Amino acid sequence: LEDLPEGAGPARFSVTRATLSLADVIVLVGSTTPVGVTRIVDWMADGRSLVSGKPLHIVLNQHPRGAFVLSEVEVELRRSLTPQSITVAPFDKRVPRAAWDGVLVPRGPFAKAVTKLAAMVPTFGDAQ
Repeated sequence: LEDLPEGAGPARFSVTRATLSLADVIVLVGSTTPVGVTRIVDWMADGRSLVSGKPLHIVLNQHPRGAFVLSEVEVELRRSLTPQSITVAPFDKRVPRAAWDGVLVPRGPFAKAVTKLAAMVPTFGDAQ
């Protein structure tokens, strides 16, 4: 997201910046690892001006079991970023298998989390 000065060609992240400025809703996907949480917060610090006033939905992807870590992560993200929602997409071994097979993920905890998120995010043309 850095706004780097242009040299001989387009800025390195100009497409990302343009896309974010046109988006109605932002869905930010990250992990619940210490590095993942830091990247989420850093990304928002860099992109706050581009997404200001737009609904932010955070997806914590492939979260292993463990309520304590998850609650600590959610508290930090709500304190730092004030997202409209936080969805936990738990680790599901069927996700990589479905990706390799080129099929939808079967019913289960991951698919349930994605369905919940999809119900919260307006579809194209519905966002206000």
